[in-house]
Amino acid sequence: MDAGALRQACAQLVAAKAQLDDWLVEGNALGERRSLIGDGFEAWRTWQARLPSSYVSPADFHDGPWREVPEPCQFLAAALPGADFGPVRFDRAHADLGNRPWTEVDSALVVGGLWRRPEVPDPWEGWRAVLAKINEGGGAQYAQVGSLPLYAAVEGKNRVSLAQRLRSPVTAEVAAAAFPEAGCLRLHRVRPWHTVAVAVSQGDDGEPQYLPLPEESTAVLTAYGASWHPGTMGARGGHQDALDAARERLLGRILRM
Repeated sequence: MDAGALRQACAQLVAAKAQLDDWLVEGNALGERRSLIGDGFEAWRTWQARLPSSYVSPADFHDGPWREVPEPCQFLAAALPGADFGPVRFDRAHADLGNRPWTEVDSALVVGGLWRRPEVPDPWEGWRAVLAKINEGGGAQYAQVGSLPLYAAVEGKNRVSLAQRLRSPVTAEVAAAAFPEAGCLRLHRVRPWHTVAVAVSQGDDGEPQYLPLPEESTAVLTAYGASWHPGTMGARGGHQDALDAARERLLGRILRM
């Protein structure tokens, strides 16, 4: 496992989620219900390619379309097949906020949601004081994906984009989500390349699942230590439908086939 490469790849996947959120919100403002099916995926990639490499979500206050963006756990479960958030349990023994086990988490590694708090910062203290107040109030609960340096915000989603804009950590309770060991993951090259880039299966006898974000997810999985299958998998019948369904799962939608 290359720890540096893994951390960078996880941060890139988190950034892709923020970019996807902003693209969906832009569409909502224009009266469009954007999708990743068919040409929609290429439209998002084209929009994404115009962004600066150092892009960070503007973290503007959103008072309407926040429900149109993917839930963090749903997004990561689709982007990284095998991630299972069902077993996530936070320590309920610490009912008092002051006694809970808090952890500072790098916000660049947290998949969150949109900024939805309408506070106006004190002109002398600014947004950092707003974020510090939110962190002090607690309430954030983040699920770490196995041993990856990658987190899904379960509670405290809407503070993440502000923290990322400020390049500040967020304070949260952290619990573990299940994720397979690297040795249980096998990446498959899939042809035709212009349709499907890669699939992943858990072991040789597992059914490969299409990766809806092949570039970002492959970077995470290879840095994690997943191996490549030596052959090339031919696209199966209905492969485009299966790929479209995987991409829609990123948005928390179910594509009926």
